[in-house]
Amino acid sequence: MGWQWIREWFWSSYQSSPLKRLLWWAAMVLAALVVIGTIANLLVERSSSDSEIRDARDLFNGCMSSDGNHDGLESLIRTVLHDPGSMETHRTYYNSSDSIADGEIRIRLNYSAANVFGGKVRKNAWARMGLDCQIIAVTDYGS
Repeated sequence: MGWQWIREWFWSSYQSSPLKRLLWWAAMVLAALVVIGTIANLLVERSSSDSEIRDARDLFNGCMSSDGNHDGLESLIRTVLHDPGSMETHRTYYNSSDSIADGEIRIRLNYSAANVFGGKVRKNAWARMGLDCQIIAVTDYGS
């Protein structure tokens, strides 16, 4: 029995009433949209779980710019340099044994810049980066 009475009510007068025909097709379209929405939701959930950050490497790789460096850390370092235009970033590193359980990882930016006398000096800056890729704090500017 169950839902059969609904089908019989719609189907028995399907040919005779245009309103019932419209309701029948509206119900079919609604059912199709619910099925499509459910499938789309499952696919989105599956793809978002695939892109979850699992370790420091995933976080580091996802936060670096196309040149392989952290642009936010570069700009923070430039603000304290004698000649910001002379800064050259060589490479950005992370500690592979660092855990993201505390909500951050430590990164190191290797760079060179002109000192007060005009000579190029190579230094390392250390910073703490959060899971949102923002720099929490610069712990050492390479002094």
